Amino acid sequence: LVSKLKKMKLFFALLLGFISTPEVAADSLEETILHDMLGDVLLNSATSYCNSSTATGTFTVDFTLQAPYFDEQFIEEEESLFFAQITHTDPEPEKSYSIRIGKGGNIYSYVGPVGEAMPPNRKTGQYMVDEVWQSVAVDSNLNDAANGHPNGNYFIHQSGIYQKDAPYSDSPYFFSPPLAHHCNMARRECLFASWGQHAHVSTLFVSKAIYISRYRDCGDGVLEFTSVVHNGDNMLAADLADYAIDHSEETKFNY
Repeated sequence: LVSKLKKMKLFFALLLGFISTPEVAADSLEETILHDMLGDVLLNSATSYCNSSTATGTFTVDFTLQAPYFDEQFIEEEESLFFAQITHTDPEPEKSYSIRIGKGGNIYSYVGPVGEAMPPNRKTGQYMVDEVWQSVAVDSNLNDAANGHPNGNYFIHQSGIYQKDAPYSDSPYFFSPPLAHHCNMARRECLFASWGQHAHVSTLFVSKAIYISRYRDCGDGVLEFTSVVHNGDNMLAADLADYAIDHSEETKFNY
């Protein structure tokens, strides 16, 4: 897993412009590629219901975890989880909010006028990988213990893995690794890309799912969320040992 993660990070470092020269244009390659993955139809336009150019209040992003913590009993765990905090401060206090983003690019804390909206996340083996705001990718055929497969679970979490495979999943917990991120203060948006992980470990399956999330501050207390799951493998499904495929037909692998 460590070797695959290093290769994935190197691939994105080269692809997204982490390794760059001082002559980089105003819009970074990282930003351009993340926007390209979302597609033109999802970008800001004059007809968009979320026009950040007219949004009121302030939009701020912080990549340093600060108190108050989500749970004082799990400070070290949150330090392993935290990636960014996005805050909208509105002239009307009841329209202000603050969200915390985990390494997987998903929301694990949403504080608004009614307080914290997310569950307490104290279930054993499920810290911040189950009861959070995330995307998932499931293969309904393989995610079935009755299919005779020695694992029987094919459930890719954006957030990370369950902590139920001791000692490998013990603290510090392993969350889906971040691959890229970009925040544009003028557009009042942040984009995150991460390598989704099979939630049920140990497993014989390998995840090819890349999750891309965009959070955009529309003003007036409105947060726009856009989610895309990208196929990180262009191989034919017939070439992958994960699937029992009819080789007489060309079939594309999904996740």
